[in-house]
Amino acid sequence: MKSVAISTGESALASGSIDGLGFDQDNRPIEEPFAQLVQLSTEHPYRKLGTEALRQSLEFSSHKWQQPVWQ
Repeated sequence: MKSVAISTGESALASGSIDGLGFDQDNRPIEEPFAQLVQLSTEHPYRKLGTEALRQSLEFSSHKWQQPVWQ
């Protein structure tokens, strides 16, 4: 597997950001990420983790970094 990160300034892979279902497969913005989890493949890591565990993980990160999650 190869990855390419294209960004300005700070590396996208070292920015501390978490990709939380911002866009669907057709590159349209997702308004309600947690509601979209059920539409993911059963093999997708977020689907395997489950809504509640994902929410708890993101809220922990939000508290730790003092930044809101999915405003």
